[in-house]
Amino acid sequence: MGFANENEPIKYKPRYVLWEILIQLYEDSENPIDKFACALAYETKGALFREKALQKFEESIDYITPEFMQKFISYMPLNVYMKFSRLYESNHEYEKAILYTELGHKYGNKNNPNFNKRIRELQDKIKRNPKKRKYNPSQETLEFEKDIVNAAKYFIKVANLNRY
Repeated sequence: MGFANENEPIKYKPRYVLWEILIQLYEDSENPIDKFACALAYETKGALFREKALQKFEESIDYITPEFMQKFISYMPLNVYMKFSRLYESNHEYEKAILYTELGHKYGNKNNPNFNKRIRELQDKIKRNPKKRKYNPSQETLEFEKDIVNAAKYFIKVANLNRY
């Protein structure tokens, strides 16, 4: 989890490679903290990995307390809950998006009207039930992802990170 926290300010390709190293090393871990870190890593990878991010999040969230999240400046409860609220919204799971918006509101400014506005917008989406579109990544996106995975595997091998 500390690795995820320290990775947050790094930008562009190095950041993607670091996130992928995290995924490669901890994808199969049963530790809820590792699963949570993988959820955060998958979230950064965009629509192609949205389902995987939500899966790892759901596998870990019962074990990841707000008190735990507050130990990591990049992943305070408000930020985490709103991040996954947006993912659920993108996945057309509006009830869960509302739930995590409400949880986020507990850690945000109680007088901020944007939380209630967002909840109303999500409730409206439930009524409208917009059609979910299938994501079709471009060939360029798939090649970029392949390059990131290969780079991560290379760094894991060269730095002998498998020992951890």
